Amino acid sequence: MDIGVISVRYARALLKSATDARIEDAVYTEMQQLAKSYVEVPQLRFTIDNPMLSKDKKEALLLTAVGTKPTDLTKAFIQLVLKEDREGVMQFIANSYVTPPTEECHPGTSHHRGAGISCHRAEDAPDGGE
Repeated sequence: MDIGVISVRYARALLKSATDARIEDAVYTEMQQLAKSYVEVPQLRFTIDNPMLSKDKKEALLLTAVGTKPTDLTKAFIQLVLKEDREGVMQFIANSYVTPPTEECHPGTSHHRGAGISCHRAEDAPDGGE
C-alpha cells in the first residue's frame, strides 16, 4: 500500500481521536515537534527503521522526539504504530498531520491545525495494518 495513503489514514485517525478528546492543539504541537525532530536529526529515521532495535527503544526515541510530557493519546498512538509495524512511516504521519490544506482541496481556506488531512474521506482510518 502507498506510504502516502497509509500516513494519511493514521494521521486522520489521530486527528479524530484528538478532536474527540479536545486535545487537538496539544497533539498538533507534538506532531509538529516530531516532524521537526526528523528534519533536525536525520539519524532518527535510520534508527527507527533499524529492525535490530527493540520496539521499546523505538518508543522511547519517538516519545523523546515528540517533546516533553507527551499526551496519553500520543503515547498510545506511537504504541499502536509500533504494534502495527508502521514505524517506518511515522515521519510521514507527522507531516500529514501538520500539513496545511491545498487550494484544490479547500478553495479559499486558510491554514488551520491538522487541516492537511481533512480533505480525505472519513473511511481512511487505520485498518489494522492493511
